[in-house]
Amino acid sequence: MNFEKLFWDALETETPSIALRQVIITLREEGIDKDSLIWELTEFREKARNEIEEEAVLGVIDSLVGWCSPHLRID
Repeated sequence: MNFEKLFWDALETETPSIALRQVIITLREEGIDKDSLIWELTEFREKARNEIEEEAVLGVIDSLVGWCSPHLRID
């Protein structure tokens, strides 16, 4: 699976944070484990072109790790 393409597609929308979060939720529902997604997002973060993209990635990582409000967690 080409995670990088999925991530870029999400970041190129009008609402990158929401779109990226939805991509990760969908991947979790498909059975991709958290550790793999955290690793992929961490690697992808280095490719962010600006602060908005980096913040979107960090926000989703926080939701996977649990460093967020309970209602924002991605299990």
